[in-house]
Amino acid sequence: MVRAASFLFLLIPFVFVESAAGSFSTLHESPRTTFVEKTLALVDLLVAKHVNRPSRTQVLRGGVKRIAETFNLSQEEWLGRFEAAGDECGSTLGNLFDAAQKSSSPGSDMTVEMGRGILAGTPGGAAPVDAEEAKVDKSLTANRYVGVGVYLKWEDRPKVTRTFYGGPAHEAGIKPGETIYEINGLDTAKMDLQEFMTYARGPSGSEVIYVMGHPGSKARRPVKMIRRETPRQTVSGVFREDSGEWNFSLPNAPAAYVKVESFDASSAHELRRAARRIRDDRVKAVILDLRECWAPDAHCSVLVADALLAGGVIGSIRSKEGDKDYIAGPDALFGDLSMAVLVGPRTRGGAEWLAASLRMRKRAILVGQNTPGASGLRSTFEVPGWTSHVRFVTQWLLSPHSADQSKGSILRSVQPDKKVGGADTDPIPVALESLGLWRSA
Repeated sequence: MVRAASFLFLLIPFVFVESAAGSFSTLHESPRTTFVEKTLALVDLLVAKHVNRPSRTQVLRGGVKRIAETFNLSQEEWLGRFEAAGDECGSTLGNLFDAAQKSSSPGSDMTVEMGRGILAGTPGGAAPVDAEEAKVDKSLTANRYVGVGVYLKWEDRPKVTRTFYGGPAHEAGIKPGETIYEINGLDTAKMDLQEFMTYARGPSGSEVIYVMGHPGSKARRPVKMIRRETPRQTVSGVFREDSGEWNFSLPNAPAAYVKVESFDASSAHELRRAARRIRDDRVKAVILDLRECWAPDAHCSVLVADALLAGGVIGSIRSKEGDKDYIAGPDALFGDLSMAVLVGPRTRGGAEWLAASLRMRKRAILVGQNTPGASGLRSTFEVPGWTSHVRFVTQWLLSPHSADQSKGSILRSVQPDKKVGGADTDPIPVALESLGLWRSA
């Protein structure tokens, strides 16, 4: 049990694809009132929820700059007006609207431009999120997705990179490398990503039909599937046995290999299951692969860290209420095994925080490449009056600290103990050698 000491791809439900830029649209209302009310709704949400606890004036700066640039107004003058107005800025927003109305850019929507400017200037970044995508994000963290269970790479058409084991697509025989040529009788070549998402989504129990094939072949086959909830496995091993269970034993080395792709509600449980199988294999070390691990949720990151550390401070997380230390319970998985952790440019968020903590606690050595320092954990909120939700930083992951280190700095890039070359270089032999289990020629 973790206790707190006082002092968080674009997903179609069960379809993962590369993210496309969202739009920030508004409902149609009277222009001046709409501009003022919707701007204040967005500003006040950021003031109330953003981890940096900004003032109204600070949040508005990016939007005022964008309006001034778009509508040929003086940035210096209008920034000065809002600085003088402080939090009582409603009338100043109205005056800004009136001034922009007289400009030479009548085709631009002032409310949308203000929203874009505010989000662009938000510390840590902020982005509009489609309402359906916001719902999917929530299901992602809970590991309760509804769909057919395929990962996609978007080219001219959607191409399957892999399927969820035990999901509808896997059971229907869909294979990596196949392309989806039709969905529900519609040609995917004539769709953009957003339209494909519309047809791919659906409630549990609903039917969807894909027409599958391979590029360069005229052979096509229809695949009928029923969408359902099927948990995504976030932990994998070396190969899957006939029973469906993962085998974690590395060949020719007394070590286990455990890959974690994300930290969600099931990840700590999956690691415990892996540990039971690894204990049976009587290995001497475990290699924990976090190179592809995206961990944007604080709670799930803490649960995984608690599973891997025994006692003491895991690390700290900053919210608008202040900094909080998280303390690990007395027991840890793989506690009798030495450990190496693989990291790289796609190790993000809570995975970086965990790797840094494991090293600081002298529990593991890190092997691979520098991580990006993606320490801002984002939450998604509905904005009153806007058709889009908005996602921004509500927590910062802090660097692990010991008695002789300063406390409270935001986690930056984590650098490995043993650096390995580019993406084509296998870090596992380096990890084994660092653990004393492998000797290079």
